[in-house]
Amino acid sequence: MTGADEAEGVARIRDVFPRFRRLVEDLLPDNAPFLPGAGRDELTLLEWELGFPVPPELRAMLELANGQDRRVAPDGPIQWARLLSVDGIATTYRFLSEAVSDMAVPAAQPSHYRHEVISPGWVPFAELADCFWCLDMSPGSLGVAGQVFYLPNVPDLSPPEAVSLSAFLARFCDGVEDGSFEVSDGTFLLPLGDRSTQPE
Repeated sequence: MTGADEAEGVARIRDVFPRFRRLVEDLLPDNAPFLPGAGRDELTLLEWELGFPVPPELRAMLELANGQDRRVAPDGPIQWARLLSVDGIATTYRFLSEAVSDMAVPAAQPSHYRHEVISPGWVPFAELADCFWCLDMSPGSLGVAGQVFYLPNVPDLSPPEAVSLSAFLARFCDGVEDGSFEVSDGTFLLPLGDRSTQPE
């Protein structure tokens, strides 16, 4: 990914995230509230925890809102998954790395994923009951860096849901606004069978 690509991704996040946040606050008033944006020191600590730079689109989103406050309400907008804070991402990344690091088995290629079960390039950004939405910064031969996928607590990976975090959030916004996504039981429901934004 070039510097120009990263800059475009950051610009897309700065455009789509406020739109996403407005929909959540208007339509899901009982969701966990968004926290103020993360500062430079917090993001530097997250980079140290990851061992590589915070993905640009994720960094841009965290600068706008440092996740959602689970102390107020447990539910989030992405099929009940709540956006993680910097601390939540760091803690979860550490937990996954320590708990299943020996299970980072190379995936047979061609594949969207470089590893099965777990990978040091998987960065969680939303969580529900030990299941996570992640960015994949080290994809397989069919994937793209930054692709978004769902990591269940018993890993059985489906193809990625979007090519980037900004595309993933835009998909929710478009679906909610045009009525193709259901707003139900305090969350936005993603039609998982629709792979229209999956990487080629």
